[in-house]
Amino acid sequence: ASYNIALDHQRVQRMQASAKALHGISKQYNVSSATLAVAWVLKSTYRTTPIISSRKSGQLSPVIDALDFDMSEDLLAEINEV
Repeated sequence: ASYNIALDHQRVQRMQASAKALHGISKQYNVSSATLAVAWVLKSTYRTTPIISSRKSGQLSPVIDALDFDMSEDLLAEINEV
């Protein structure tokens, strides 16, 4: 198998664009990107489970906030489009 740096660069650009879009969405809803991500995992229909860890108790607040974040179906669809 050969390594194609051009494809890898394109992949990185897509991931960066997605991260930027998700950060913008999180700002619209006045939550952190981490809160939005965990809330998406909890709401999504994919068979996923968030695995949470932290070194400091303050790092858990975005996760706790995700439990109370009411993600609408429209927001879920918007995130899925990203």
